[in-house]
Amino acid sequence: MEPDPQEDFEELLEEYTSDEAIEQALKDKGEGENIKMSPQELIKSLPDVQDRLDLHNHYLDEALRRTAAYIKDSKRNGLQTIEIITGKGRHSENATPILRGKVFEKIMELKREGFVLAAKWNQKKESKSGSIIVYLAQ
Repeated sequence: MEPDPQEDFEELLEEYTSDEAIEQALKDKGEGENIKMSPQELIKSLPDVQDRLDLHNHYLDEALRRTAAYIKDSKRNGLQTIEIITGKGRHSENATPILRGKVFEKIMELKREGFVLAAKWNQKKESKSGSIIVYLAQ
């Protein structure tokens, strides 16, 4: 039996957004040594969602472009916590969500570029979520 790519993706995603992964990312950026709080405490110390981007009714290319621009603009404007609404994909062709996974991949790319500190699904699991909470690097 072949592994389910969706389950594999969700496992990798949970591993990549775990407290340990966030703590390691902070250390890699040279910020971890000066922080006395755990990654969970750091994220809890950030403000609640300060602004939102709603990607409903957008095609993939435009959604990815808007996501990148929104994250960069939000960081430049001093925001720390944003939400990107992708929807659950119930109205996608064949009821297969497209935006959720691809937008999260774009956010992880921006994390590697230093714009994003961490990101998580608003409902813990991708399959139950319609948006992503993004914590911006400062």
